[in-house]
Amino acid sequence: MGFVKDFKVSSALEDARRAAGENHSVFVYKFHMPKFDSAASSTVSGAAEVIEAIEQAGWTLQQFAMHNRWRGEMVMVFRRT
Repeated sequence: MGFVKDFKVSSALEDARRAAGENHSVFVYKFHMPKFDSAASSTVSGAAEVIEAIEQAGWTLQQFAMHNRWRGEMVMVFRRT
């Protein structure tokens, strides 16, 4: 992985572990996506890696919503496994 992707994954994992350690039952994570052309289909760099890291920390993705204004954001809701 590249530096930016590594940073996104490691910070998401740290936050997920902290939330689990604090005995939260819900974890909400906002993922900023690189600017992309909304008319084109493409992969979202780093999103799969972040989701996998959070799920490895004991969370399960339940819902997500995307917002695309100037730059995309994905808000993900996880629950404890």
